[in-house]
Amino acid sequence: MPLRGKEEQVLLSCNISAPVFDSYFHLNFEYHFKTNQSTNMKTLFILTCLSFAGLFIDLEKRSLIDGKIEILVPKEFTEMDMKEVLIKYPGKNRPKLILTDESGTVNLGFSHADSPADSTMIKDYKDVMINSYKQRAPGTVFVGEGVTSIHGKKVGYFKMITQAIDQQIFNHIFLTDCEGKLLVGTFNCLQKDKAVWEPVAEQIVQSLRVK
Repeated sequence: MPLRGKEEQVLLSCNISAPVFDSYFHLNFEYHFKTNQSTNMKTLFILTCLSFAGLFIDLEKRSLIDGKIEILVPKEFTEMDMKEVLIKYPGKNRPKLILTDESGTVNLGFSHADSPADSTMIKDYKDVMINSYKQRAPGTVFVGEGVTSIHGKKVGYFKMITQAIDQQIFNHIFLTDCEGKLLVGTFNCLQKDKAVWEPVAEQIVQSLRVK
């Protein structure tokens, strides 16, 4: 919500859940913020097939979230079995959709929250989510964040390393507005596989189209 005339404060009240590998990190926050940001633009180049360290990753375009978005997804990814979902994401606010590879260690999840959102609020949502992670999981290491434009939509993102029970997890979280509500996507994999999967996650995010 843009500022008009005198300085205007907006109350952002949000209840978001984001998958972080074996644990489900639940974000529940209320935050006052001021909106005054610009959009960073960059040229996007989409690859549909990627090969790293001898591993060939074939990406295919899929329509997800009841046809609301279109995005590239590794061809081998299938919807996570509900039994596995309940084990890995026991909370009630689990993602609406979770896609995973055969090993179950590389995941792509989506949540279409009830929180109202438009392009002017994306940076603030991103900042609030980062602050919430810092407060609730102080051991989290952030390795990148920003706001960009993808196919005409403002998309916020941040990357972080979180600690699971016995290993570290690389997470690439991205968010935008879809039909007036906040859409949050999360890609995660084992930290030891980051060199292979981080470029793939980047291509996935950059292929996002909101219909």
